[in-house]
Amino acid sequence: MTERYTRVASTILALTLVLSACALTGVAASDEASLSVPGSIDTPTKTVSIEGTEYEVSSVAVREPGQSLPVDVSASDSTDFRVDLYNSDEQRENSQYGTGSERVTFDTDALDPGTYLLMLQIDDDYVEIHPVVISGYDVETDHADEIEPDETLNATISVTPTAADGDPEGVELVVWNDETTIRESAEQTDDGTYEATVSDLEEGTYDVYAIAQGGDEIDGEHEILGVSDGGSLEVAESTSEPTPPDDGDDGSEDDDSDNESDPVDDGDADNVSDGESENVSDGEPDNGSDNETDVIDDPVDGDEGNETTDSDDGADNDSSSESNETSEVVMPTNETNETDAGTEDDPGAGSDSVPLEAVPILVFALVIVGVSTRVTRR
Repeated sequence: MTERYTRVASTILALTLVLSACALTGVAASDEASLSVPGSIDTPTKTVSIEGTEYEVSSVAVREPGQSLPVDVSASDSTDFRVDLYNSDEQRENSQYGTGSERVTFDTDALDPGTYLLMLQIDDDYVEIHPVVISGYDVETDHADEIEPDETLNATISVTPTAADGDPEGVELVVWNDETTIRESAEQTDDGTYEATVSDLEEGTYDVYAIAQGGDEIDGEHEILGVSDGGSLEVAESTSEPTPPDDGDDGSEDDDSDNESDPVDDGDADNVSDGESENVSDGEPDNGSDNETDVIDDPVDGDEGNETTDSDDGADNDSSSESNETSEVVMPTNETNETDAGTEDDPGAGSDSVPLEAVPILVFALVIVGVSTRVTRR
């Protein structure tokens, strides 16, 4: 019995050391039987040697105190087996018996949080092992699913006491694949919150999990009191490229600004400066006389000149001589329009308007013509 306990203690110590680097599950070292626990967390495969016998481990079963612990045994139909559950103090907590391929179940109500070991025994030899953590802390991790090789992995770890008291002795983040296993201690940043970073990861796919450690030690290694569910991480160079717009535009703002500015430069600006500005200049100084305004506005807009002439021509024959005089004055104005229209080759000519300095001369000429006409008729 002493030898058996010594072997169990050595096994738990070896598994505790491995668990500190990665979570575990048992993989059969014997062809005649195997042991597994549903819901175990996958981890890197490790080989543990105990007194000359090698056992492969690659995941860990995690249970809350009081949760049932089912164990599936696969063996030949006539093979009798026994599954023992040992604690870290080299004591056997319970045993279950069966034959062939069968599921047995352990009760965990009386188990304290800590690291335990399931051992499958056939014909007085242990042929399979499987680590179990009765959790004292609920552990969760939050991290990116993908990063680039030059980026740093930032992980937030939440630790909540369930069956344990106070904060854990330590929290570690584990990032691993078949070639690499990295352990990073996490720093507490708030009540129940820890942060850990991992840098210089090579391209590849990794598994990520965190562990919470208790105060009890086995040969200098802290006992495992909590393990998070496993997560995944992909480290790869980004291959995404900008997607061009559906309309074929390259997305630059220059094209839009050019398209908008061309119509303004080619048409609107010239029209405003050649027409509207000069029309305003020609019209405002002549507000003193309606007849004078009509005369000056006529060259600017041919339509307006025609309207003025039409209204004058359509008047009754009994209209005053002043109206007839106005019509007579409009005629030379049309001649002026024809003259202006023929000055297209002159780069200094305006659009169709009369220069401001000519306004007083025209007004004076109109007055003289009107007076002369009246004197002649009389």
